Amino acid sequence: MVAKRIAAAFVVLAVLGGALTVDYLVGLDILFNVFVIVGTVIVLLEFYGICEGGGQTPFRAFGVVASLLLVALHWLSLPGTMEGLGLAGRDRLMGVRAELVPLGLLVAVLGTLWLQATKRDNAHAFESIGATLLGVLYVWFLPSFMVRLRHLGPGGQLGAEGWGGVGTWLLIACILTSKFSDIGAFFVGTFLGRRKLIPRISPKKTWEGVMGGLMASVVTAVIVFRIGLPELVDVWRSIAFGFFVGGLGQFGDLAESLMKRAGGTKDAGSIIPGFGGFLDVVDSLTISAPVAYIIAFFMLGGGS
Repeated sequence: MVAKRIAAAFVVLAVLGGALTVDYLVGLDILFNVFVIVGTVIVLLEFYGICEGGGQTPFRAFGVVASLLLVALHWLSLPGTMEGLGLAGRDRLMGVRAELVPLGLLVAVLGTLWLQATKRDNAHAFESIGATLLGVLYVWFLPSFMVRLRHLGPGGQLGAEGWGGVGTWLLIACILTSKFSDIGAFFVGTFLGRRKLIPRISPKKTWEGVMGGLMASVVTAVIVFRIGLPELVDVWRSIAFGFFVGGLGQFGDLAESLMKRAGGTKDAGSIIPGFGGFLDVVDSLTISAPVAYIIAFFMLGGGS
């Protein structure tokens, strides 16, 4: 099982790493967003499957379409995207850029309400509406901060000159810090774990595993920033980044365990050997990505 997990993780990271490398060379994160689009569809279908296991009735097809619309609108709204596509001279389009995401959210909410209103059976309206929109927020909104992180440049400004290199290293730091936190928690918890964390949600997670995960995430963050952004991020900021991103990443894993338990399933899917579903791989990133973005924003001097 451990060998399968390592092999599967290597394949996923290799594909993502290749996409980031090509995007860096061409100066636009197109392949990374293809990765995001494919991941959004897979993870959202897995999430809705968990909801259905718990007796909810989300609008699967509409939730997927709404999330993909939001992926596209969010990407276009970020500074650096339209410029890279050669659309910077379109004044009208540039003028509404900041409103693209709110419009997408409006479509998601109104569309869900319309589908429920025109449904013959409205006995479980709250369940259908809630599960559909929660899927959009959990699978699109939280991970969307990885895309924002990818566009963060020097000074903590989105789309600032040099954002391609800086943003790539920030994204790498977020992903590796989160995943090595998982790895550290798994091995330390397996061999040294004694005190259970929250056994009613995740019987195997221990406090010792949490500490092991935090140590692994801090070490990972320091190494990544020393290699990639030594001029912009000092050791103390690297430690803070690793501690909070790794810690909240473990909370993301715990949150997914809560939802899987409510849905009566052990794994979100079976697409990745050794892990289960794609959601089982990226669960930590759903929470750690927003935290990584906020920390990186202030760490690089944003808002000052």
